[in-house]
Amino acid sequence: MKYKFGGNEFSDCLAPLVVKDRIIVVEPGEMNPFTKTPNWLVSVGKGEAGKIHWDIIRNNPIQSESYEISTTSAGVITVASKATGRFAYKVRPGATSSLVFGSFEEGGYEVVIRDNYTVIKRGDVTAATIRHSSFTGVQAAIVVNEDDSILIGASLPDRFIMK
Repeated sequence: MKYKFGGNEFSDCLAPLVVKDRIIVVEPGEMNPFTKTPNWLVSVGKGEAGKIHWDIIRNNPIQSESYEISTTSAGVITVASKATGRFAYKVRPGATSSLVFGSFEEGGYEVVIRDNYTVIKRGDVTAATIRHSSFTGVQAAIVVNEDDSILIGASLPDRFIMK
């Protein structure tokens, strides 16, 4: 399977974005006959000790102990902290301007995934803009590490891999 997303081309792989302990996976769904682009399927989870605790799997919210997850009639998924009520992120299936956006953690990185590029920001500073890249095979992750380094084309961190 080959597809373009975020201004990047992916061949025979998914496109995980890892921001510290969070993972975001965007994969193509059925083609939209009007836009001639895939209806994107988004999964978001938190990794710890080789297990992923999913908030959303392929645009379907999962009940969470930590987050309040709501869906509008248009299918927009909003995730907020149960403890503080603070907005964490949104997933807008079918959108091309901002498919996924949010900060995932207090004072953390802001992530915006669009149909022609992906932006990772911390405050007003853009840490990375990823576009016009090609990824082939399974080594296609974009990873923001605990030390704030950003790796492109990296393997998934151990906390996301079952042992």
